[in-house]
Amino acid sequence: MRYYLDVPEAVLGLKNKTRVGIAEALGVSVNQSRTWVYLMRNGQTDEQCRIEESEGSGETVGIVGDLHAPFTHPRYFDFIRETFTRKGVTWVHFAGDIFDNHAISYHEQVPDGLSAGPELEQARDMLEKWYRVFPHASVSIGNHDALPWRKAQTAGMSGAVLKTHREMYGCPIGWRWEDSTVIDGVLYTHGTGNGGIHPAYNLAKKSMNSVVIGHAHSAGGVKYL
Repeated sequence: MRYYLDVPEAVLGLKNKTRVGIAEALGVSVNQSRTWVYLMRNGQTDEQCRIEESEGSGETVGIVGDLHAPFTHPRYFDFIRETFTRKGVTWVHFAGDIFDNHAISYHEQVPDGLSAGPELEQARDMLEKWYRVFPHASVSIGNHDALPWRKAQTAGMSGAVLKTHREMYGCPIGWRWEDSTVIDGVLYTHGTGNGGIHPAYNLAKKSMNSVVIGHAHSAGGVKYL
């Protein structure tokens, strides 16, 4: 597994340095330093944002799109497993929205749909095979994944009484839940707050970095600057 470095601790006292200076102090590329600056300007905390310490890990990263369990396409798991095997994937990243949490959504709900308890139970059961086959992965926290904590905030509850993602969702200890992850200079994040017809392209321009996102279901594809 890759070693990640907590960004705020590593850059303590470096706020006035240039991106080049930060890169030299951390021993990372300017590309990674630029990404760190973007993340910090957008309010990421040390628990939400980690940066890879060593440049050029040579990972072949396999991306798993938004699952929205338990409403995942029934053939998606087999497609991912076969594709990752064929392509020699060495690291797996989940783009977020692993869980749908429809029953507690802020949007209008289906009256005859699952209630919160059965939906979570079915989702966890469905994800057991994903946990078993991909026990180590980085996971971008999606807006649907965050719904239990968002609802708690709406209700005025302290974060001290809430479970972690691992406790809530029963995922392996090898799953790293983070708002944003950087691997070989590429920013992986869910994409919350990025809309329009070119969300990934717009985020790439904003962050001045290569990016991979989920979130925008109707705007898939690859674009180059």
